[in-house]
Amino acid sequence: MEFSLSEELVHDIIFAMENQTSDFLFDSQEEKCCSLSELTKTEKNIDKNRYYEIPQWNSAKGFRIMEQFVSELHNPIAREELKNVLFSGKSVFKNFKKVLHSYPELEKKWFSFKELRMKNLISQWYDTLRESWGLEKLSEEIEDYPELVHDGFVFKEGLANNFIELFEEVKNKFIAEVDDLDMNGLEKAFSHLIKINFSSFDDSKAFLLFAETETGDFAGAISMVSCPGQNKEIVQIPFLFVEKKFRGFGLSRELMERCLNILRKKSIRHVLIASTILPQPFISVLEQNGFYQSGTCYVADLINFI
Repeated sequence: MEFSLSEELVHDIIFAMENQTSDFLFDSQEEKCCSLSELTKTEKNIDKNRYYEIPQWNSAKGFRIMEQFVSELHNPIAREELKNVLFSGKSVFKNFKKVLHSYPELEKKWFSFKELRMKNLISQWYDTLRESWGLEKLSEEIEDYPELVHDGFVFKEGLANNFIELFEEVKNKFIAEVDDLDMNGLEKAFSHLIKINFSSFDDSKAFLLFAETETGDFAGAISMVSCPGQNKEIVQIPFLFVEKKFRGFGLSRELMERCLNILRKKSIRHVLIASTILPQPFISVLEQNGFYQSGTCYVADLINFI
């Protein structure tokens, strides 16, 4: 019997798939999942044109999804912890959840990742049924899981003076991390100049954009300040910093893009950022936002790049 697959039905099927203690069939007439054991008590012959087997879901498939999630994860600390759980062979599912629970934003990402994979199975299952009814496949591609940047973080902005303690703390964390980088002699010299340059900034005029979790924990920040001695159309980004446990969520990209949008609204034309303070993977983010390398800096012309 034909039926339309609504979002409500998808969630009902997912719930039944995850129930490992009972077997379920989908009742296309009532449009709901029903327990096979309960059904056999009232139905002598199960009508296969009414009741359909739902997609199979078991611990082996769950484990493969966990492996895929970890392999695509960019947060190095969490990835290593989760890898250790997967390779331990002991209480894997329980310990996997335990590790995720210590990373609230990552836990949300996992739930989204898993749900989309299960929805993909249901979509394939439904297409198979449609073919049996003589209908065309819907063939709707399910996109990859969202970054959860907008859902997982709260963004705040204002003059650094309004957040002076946070501003100084983040600045010091950034400097400490630059000191820990594996750099050659010239790069070390340039990083020293960056730190000297910090002292020339007028913190009262610096602008800060930062992200917090929904529980108020600091996650990352980016600062903007007019270049000393230059006109107001030129701004430098002294630092972009994200706490290690929140890396891999696309937060640095989001901070940079929000920062540039703020500067555009302020009619800023040129933006400078030192190339030695940037991790290599982030270079592509800058290039996508119109930055090009000029000497030891990356420069963006916000007027000519939209």
